[in-house]
Amino acid sequence: MTHLALNVLGEFQVLIDGVPISSFESDKVRALMVYLAVEAGRPHRRATLVGLLWPNCPEQVARHNLRQALFNLRLALRDHFARPPYLLITRDAIQFNQESDYSLDLDQFNANFYAWGKIGSEKV
Repeated sequence: MTHLALNVLGEFQVLIDGVPISSFESDKVRALMVYLAVEAGRPHRRATLVGLLWPNCPEQVARHNLRQALFNLRLALRDHFARPPYLLITRDAIQFNQESDYSLDLDQFNANFYAWGKIGSEKV
């Protein structure tokens, strides 16, 4: 099983089994990756993603851009070989698979932050 590590705090970095991945075609592909990972708790409608990433493009062009970005993202992550895959893709929606083998530095930060907040609020 391959492990995907996503670092979005500070310098953006994606690693698969400790090896940096730099084959993202564009900033839009990186933005799609980060958005899906950070908002992994729910599926995201393709129409919403199109509006978010390509708000000034005609709809047909924007949908094509999303398909191309998704294709590049899956290639960069080697998603076709990951078991389970990192991305859950349907005709209407895309979701980052929380059951896949991944870590997100923001999740660890939030866990530490909330744990510290609970400790700080306890009465002695």
